[in-house]
Amino acid sequence: MINRRKLKRILSSFGIIICLMLLIYINLPWIRGVFGPNPRLILNSSNGRSAVVKKMMELNNGKDVTMKMLMNAAIGVPLRIEDMSFEEIQKSGWIDTEKYSPDSELDFVPPVPKFSVHDIVYQLKPKIMQKYLALDRRKYENHSIVILTPVHNSENDLVQYVQLLSELDYPKHKISVVFGEDGSEDQTLKVGKFLCKELRRQGFKQAEIFHFNITGQIEGDWNDIHNQVLQYKRRKHLAKARNLLLKAGLKDEEYVLWIDADVGVLPPDLIQQLIFANKDVVVPCCLYRKSQYTNVYDKNTWRETEYSLQELKKLDKHQLVLEGYGPTIRLYLPHLRGEGRVVPLDGVGGCSLLVKAECHRQGLHFPEEIFQYHIETEGLAKLAKSKGFGVYGMPFVEVYHK
Repeated sequence: MINRRKLKRILSSFGIIICLMLLIYINLPWIRGVFGPNPRLILNSSNGRSAVVKKMMELNNGKDVTMKMLMNAAIGVPLRIEDMSFEEIQKSGWIDTEKYSPDSELDFVPPVPKFSVHDIVYQLKPKIMQKYLALDRRKYENHSIVILTPVHNSENDLVQYVQLLSELDYPKHKISVVFGEDGSEDQTLKVGKFLCKELRRQGFKQAEIFHFNITGQIEGDWNDIHNQVLQYKRRKHLAKARNLLLKAGLKDEEYVLWIDADVGVLPPDLIQQLIFANKDVVVPCCLYRKSQYTNVYDKNTWRETEYSLQELKKLDKHQLVLEGYGPTIRLYLPHLRGEGRVVPLDGVGGCSLLVKAECHRQGLHFPEEIFQYHIETEGLAKLAKSKGFGVYGMPFVEVYHK
């Protein structure tokens, strides 16, 4: 038998190991993201502040913030089911990845899975794409459009972007272009003014750029900008910039087309395709090419699934939910092709987004605070549905990001 003193030493050592594991688990949130079944972040501990809380104190100039404030707004969480087995994932309905390669063109439309297993988009044979993109463009060219584009430190993107707008196969005299610049540190405003003159010279109905004297942008490299801790602040600022641009740029047009300045490829008939859908809010796929593969870029465009709805019920109603920060249990737009040309959605991104102007005039805006777990463009989609507006996507219409 083990004597009492030896048993105490064993239990003491075991207790120390458990405490160390808990400290690591609490103070390194990414470890929880790998191993923990619960999507929430641990924000504090009895032995000290977590890394997330310390970061939030830095953002608040060293001031303390309450647990409730952090849980309600500051920290975004992705929706995922960490303990889902590989077998369950395989049963989600995705195509046979052993039989079909993502770098080849399929001669069939893939079935819709239960959720998006990954962000790869299988490309289809041209004859299939043509079937779902066939359109008599002339029937959809009688509407006035204003293209609204927020810009910040976009000097290096604007020339190519304006060239893409010039190549849109839509009557230029029916298109107005309005930029909203906020707090750029480069020559965005100067370049934008010059390019607006060029657009007017080409025959666009109107082209102008507004300067908004607002602060709060998240600066830095890609990792800084997309830091999970900073997304509430970042998306709040983006929503504010979009709303200011909407107020300044929308006049008497019938449609508002939101396009980001850093897109790489726009289909020439983009406007006609989106108008064809005849929906209140409609988006195309926003993709990017990674090596020989095509991937989803705008992961803010999605549909809820039975899995995501279950996970949402576990969160505080004011919690900010993020997409694109790990595996999803929602459905991305390109993976809905099996349902047809126009499909219902629950979230939209702003890479390219068409909204009937009347919806904006009736109060549809970009929420600057969390609305139904979301903010900015995703919040707009949730707000639109709450107002009875339709939110849809066109999974065969492809816009490519740089």
